[in-house]
Amino acid sequence: LARGKLLVFLNADVTLEDPEKFFAGVGAAFAGVHVAAVSCRVMVEPAEETPFDRRFHTLFNAWCRLLTSLGFGMARGECQAVSAELFRTVGGYNEALAAAEDYDLFRRIIRKGRIRFMADVTVFESPRRYRSLGYPKVLALWFMNALSVTFRGRSKSREWTAVR
Repeated sequence: LARGKLLVFLNADVTLEDPEKFFAGVGAAFAGVHVAAVSCRVMVEPAEETPFDRRFHTLFNAWCRLLTSLGFGMARGECQAVSAELFRTVGGYNEALAAAEDYDLFRRIIRKGRIRFMADVTVFESPRRYRSLGYPKVLALWFMNALSVTFRGRSKSREWTAVR
């Protein structure tokens, strides 16, 4: 039902480091040539961040940025901004996927236009999933679901369990 030219998707537990900088950055990013979507750095809420959280997310953000620069559609679902027209053209999020629907969307978008990673913009997420399941399990779930979506067209997980 959104009517704007840009759609911004944020997870419910995400906070913006600097809302004005965030929205200015998103707007400026879309002014680039053939930019179809934008993502940014995701870090753990500073009040809850451990040194391991910082290292992990710094490396994972670098990985997302590298894949984006190489032309792969990679962006974490915590924060995705997409051209509304292109979002509708590619069919939006695949609601049949229990997991990796964010990855799937950006895989389809990269075929139609550039994805820009804003390295100077950060959003913060709750660490509760990492604390509850542990990083190895979360990373394994991300990897297995991405592979399954890539090669089988469906997520391995039947549901993405809420962690509260």
